[in-house]
Amino acid sequence: RVAENLYWMGRHIERADFCNRYTGVQFFNSLSAPMSGHKDFILRSILYMSDSSFDTTRPLSEQEVWKTVIFDPLNPNSIFSSINHARENARGIRNTISTELWESINKWYLFCKNRSHEEFSSSDLFWFSEQMIAHQALIKSSMVNTILHDDVWHFLNVGVSLERTLQVLKIIRTKISDSAILSNSGALESLKIFQLSVLLRSVGAYDVHQTINKAQLMTTATIFKLIFSNDLFPRSTVSSTGKVFRHLSKISVKS
Repeated sequence: RVAENLYWMGRHIERADFCNRYTGVQFFNSLSAPMSGHKDFILRSILYMSDSSFDTTRPLSEQEVWKTVIFDPLNPNSIFSSINHARENARGIRNTISTELWESINKWYLFCKNRSHEEFSSSDLFWFSEQMIAHQALIKSSMVNTILHDDVWHFLNVGVSLERTLQVLKIIRTKISDSAILSNSGALESLKIFQLSVLLRSVGAYDVHQTINKAQLMTTATIFKLIFSNDLFPRSTVSSTGKVFRHLSKISVKS
């Protein structure tokens, strides 16, 4: 039971983090010149990425999307639902994790719970997203620095690393689809590359990509080389899957 709680706590923490980052990056990039006429498309992309159901036959409102993706407790895939699940898993193993880790997760939960979706607007999104990232940083710091790096640490990180791999693959799938649709199957190269740059920003890889490829133009090949095969980048799939294997291999086996 403890191992299961740790595993799912790690997964829900990472899932909420990626959903928050993707929502913020997608929306703010929709305000730039190449995407200014495609806001409804971007809102749909956010809903698809979060696996949230919606009526495809009518236009979307920003307020409706924020309620569904961020706050809706009845949507099992909303950010709040993921945070709530992480907290419930942590609450069930209070004696196993540190006080600092529990309190950082609880503060994260209360921060999101105390926001009213009725009063929330697009102008609040940047501040909200930044606050969520700050809470995540505190949680990750508590994970690294306040619990023993024993089986508790390994089960927790199996969940984090596996969810990170899945979320990166979901973002890749979503942005490939978006870029194909918006660029008319690649005919509009600028829109295709713009969407792939959004992919990089969604996984926090844009600056890393620019550092590695200083003398090169951004291409599909350079982007996928970083995300799939550069094990020095913590959010690459090869790095995340490697961590899953390493943490599993270090879990003690007791007869």
